[in-house]
Amino acid sequence: MASSSSEDERGHQTGEGDEALEGEGGEALEGEGEGTATRTLYERGPASLPPVPLPHNRSVIRPMAKRAWLVLSGTPARTPASILGVLCRKWYPGIVQLSEEPVVREPASNWDRYALVMDDTYRNKQEQVLAEFWKYFKAEEGLEAQADRAAAAACREYVTEMHHHGRVQAHIDYYRSVLRQSLPKPQARQITLTWD
Repeated sequence: MASSSSEDERGHQTGEGDEALEGEGGEALEGEGEGTATRTLYERGPASLPPVPLPHNRSVIRPMAKRAWLVLSGTPARTPASILGVLCRKWYPGIVQLSEEPVVREPASNWDRYALVMDDTYRNKQEQVLAEFWKYFKAEEGLEAQADRAAAAACREYVTEMHHHGRVQAHIDYYRSVLRQSLPKPQARQITLTWD
């Protein structure tokens, strides 16, 4: 596969497959031997939420196709999809208890398991994610219920994808920090963990 590369505004070489390595912070890989160049590998920083707008400044949105939103008014700091994705990661409940007798605990690997974890302010983590999403946006008048269903359906997919991307990113991070090598996402996706 041919890789196109160019120099970015910081003077570093960027190329196809480097998107997983871009971001804030970084560590330099020191080349050993003659003719080896020093290359900086960038670690993607955690996505953060923008400040919550005042209620009268929220963008009005309408649910469109799967996970797509049409912004009818206002200029949001981030897209509705990216806000939902960050909220799903921010309020990830971790290990949830599935049953009392026998006690069964598993990671919250799907959106339904967010409902199993109670919260002090909201009934559960599902409700918390959706309530915080609506602090950033306002649904088009008359489409509030449809917009709520669309947001929940999008979260269902984001949570599933979150685990896939976490596995891929773990491989990339391991190669960068332990093996001191770059690992493009396409190759990271092909790696499977074994007990060996």
